Amino acid sequence: MTPGFRKVKAPNSPNPIAQNMKLGQDKSHHGSTAVLGRRDPESEEPEPSTLERAQDAALARKAVDSLAERDRLALLMREEGLDYTEIADALGLSVGSIGTTLARARRRLAEAYEAMQAEGRRDVAGGGHAAS
Repeated sequence: MTPGFRKVKAPNSPNPIAQNMKLGQDKSHHGSTAVLGRRDPESEEPEPSTLERAQDAALARKAVDSLAERDRLALLMREEGLDYTEIADALGLSVGSIGTTLARARRRLAEAYEAMQAEGRRDVAGGGHAAS
């Protein structure tokens, strides 16, 4: 499992990778103590609203959807508990290449998510509206 991510299936989130991205983001904002349930009261941030959580989840799903098919499938299969041999067979790759494939896919997913977040912040700061 990737450091900073926990395997969780959230209600209302059909995509466990999107949920894990959100958990990883929470950890990066609050430090490892947030995952353990302990927070520094002086650096307390307000809890995100239901709307904000839904927007974050939608953004994470959009980032997953933006990946190349092989990357998306590799991540989803691994998240569902398939081992490297099963993933390799399904994707027609060698078992030895699956670790690299997953690492690159995770990196691309994080980059896509961060780029989409930055784009959203620019739209809000500039008063513009994102195209639908």
